[in-house]
Amino acid sequence: EKFYVGEDIHTMEKPWEFDDFIFDGDVLKGMTRKGKDKIKENGYFDMVVPTEGPDGTKIRVIGEQCFFRRKLNSVVIPETVEEIKYEAFGVNNLTEVIIPDAVKKIDSYAFYRNKLTDVKMPKEVEYIGDNAFSLNQYLNSRFSFLIFFSSFPRARGFFSLSSIVTHCSSFFSLLFYCF
Repeated sequence: EKFYVGEDIHTMEKPWEFDDFIFDGDVLKGMTRKGKDKIKENGYFDMVVPTEGPDGTKIRVIGEQCFFRRKLNSVVIPETVEEIKYEAFGVNNLTEVIIPDAVKKIDSYAFYRNKLTDVKMPKEVEYIGDNAFSLNQYLNSRFSFLIFFSSFPRARGFFSLSSIVTHCSSFFSLLFYCF
């Protein structure tokens, strides 16, 4: 879909269109009935989060419960995103996620109840809320959870290990790579 603002052309990744989403400035708030129906009726379980709204404003925040219970198998989060709110991707079927370096804050329960086996974190994340990655059901008995940090001390007030991995089944290793 193409959308014109002045001389700029704004596009979306197929099959998604601007009217599949609810925008509020730089916040992606959720999905419209049309977007939800597209997932339910057409089986589009792979989400490419928009980088900008129809007016060209870059998406900086993925709002509370934005993609909650959408049965998503995969997600691509754009480099423009700096914050992922409460339950934004909760209760889906995600097995892996790459969180862009621009993300500084991941709220509580943001990715809980998925099937995560691999998570790549931002190098300079500042905050991860309680239970952000808890209650993940792992498909394989072998599980590796990788969290990347450029500097662990920067993550001040940030989390306890138990709050991130509470109730993770088949949890064998939690590896921190501090650069």
